[in-house]
Amino acid sequence: MKKYDLILIHAPSVFDFRNRDDILFAFLSTGGTIAVSQVYEMYPLGLKALQTSLLNRGRKIAIINLANMMLKNPELDVESFLSSLNTRMFGIDLHWLVHTQGSLSVAKLLKKLNPDIPVIFGGITATLFYKELVEYPQVDFVLRGAEVSDYIDKLLSQLESTSFENIPNLCWKDKKGSIFINEFQAADAYNAHINWEYSDPDINYFVTIPGAGCKYNCTSCGGSNYSMRKYFGIKNGFVSKDLSTFLNELQTIKSLPGENKRLVTLHHWFENRDVLKRVLDTLDGSDIKTIHYTVFNLLPLDHLKLISQYRIKPLFEISIESHNREVRRMSGKPSYSNEELESWLDNLFKHNAKASVEIYFMIGLPKQTPEIVMGDVDYAEHLLNKYSEH
Repeated sequence: MKKYDLILIHAPSVFDFRNRDDILFAFLSTGGTIAVSQVYEMYPLGLKALQTSLLNRGRKIAIINLANMMLKNPELDVESFLSSLNTRMFGIDLHWLVHTQGSLSVAKLLKKLNPDIPVIFGGITATLFYKELVEYPQVDFVLRGAEVSDYIDKLLSQLESTSFENIPNLCWKDKKGSIFINEFQAADAYNAHINWEYSDPDINYFVTIPGAGCKYNCTSCGGSNYSMRKYFGIKNGFVSKDLSTFLNELQTIKSLPGENKRLVTLHHWFENRDVLKRVLDTLDGSDIKTIHYTVFNLLPLDHLKLISQYRIKPLFEISIESHNREVRRMSGKPSYSNEELESWLDNLFKHNAKASVEIYFMIGLPKQTPEIVMGDVDYAEHLLNKYSEH
């Protein structure tokens, strides 16, 4: 097998899910937005950004979605497959906390099969719990932060070294097992470009992140403005990509063949009307059929009218969490009323009959009583009935 500099492996949430009957590994579907199982076989976007950056530097990089392989092929001999891999280093994402058991189990198996090949972890959860993570015997390195391609490249250049003190954000062990925590450098910029041409030609589902961090502070989100400032050192909790970088990334999606492409655009870039127009102009005439907008503040009417001028169908995702305004406020959500939400929906469908909306509720929130939860159910039913034609 071809030798790689780095093989990035996305593990299932629970490694032995195929042999478990005590957990319901059901598929999760949000109306076509995301359709994944509780194995969480969708790897984080950071792997694609890292792949693009390192390939552009001449590195040999591969992404292996082990979770998806195991889900599609129940007979897959994982141990035999992993033993066939030929690389200088393995990378495992620990982005979502739900992957803790799966990622550590895969790392343990890799160490058993390839004891001399180092294993590095990265991602949001890895950054938050780096001290605990680096203590595991199957973990050689933990790399903290959001913009890490330079540090990975530097690590690959001196992988045969015995000391890595000059690599920022890196946690590592020496030959005796002593742990070292290097200085953390904040990310003042984020221009991790993704070239989607380095993808399966049949792919038709794309996710874009036009920056690192977030402007907002939803209390249940590990990627909130507060978390990004405190744990990732991101200036002001959010840094945008250069608009040209973001548009070039979209161009690589536009150029791919395919039908019924779906584009999920995270964060709040579309709150800026000029940026919204630039993006829509860039994608106009492409095969992209749907754009997802993750809405925090309800978009002004002129934004909705602009979106309606393009043939690409908009899908608005709104996490209101609860019908109760106090619960919503405690969750870090905007304080608009249910009446204001419905007025916004009325205007949206008036100007764009083809638009779709997904509204999300949660349970287990601050000040949310059982009575409020049942009120959320009633309000969800009210919205479904009122907008049943849409």
